[in-house]
Amino acid sequence: MTGTRVIAAFQKLGSAMTFLYDYGDEWRFRVEVIGTRQAQPDANYPRTVSKVGKAPPQYPDIEDE
Repeated sequence: MTGTRVIAAFQKLGSAMTFLYDYGDEWRFRVEVIGTRQAQPDANYPRTVSKVGKAPPQYPDIEDE
């Protein structure tokens, strides 16, 4: 995965993929190409440009379970 460029996995506008994180808790998240633009020379990549909803805590307190 670390050697895969985004353009190789998402080749066109509208491309989407569902990722599974933490096989025990089965957290799933969807990534979709909704637009493209030229890279900015002073920006760090990859980066998050939008998110929907609130992320759950990764390691909740024991009392929360």
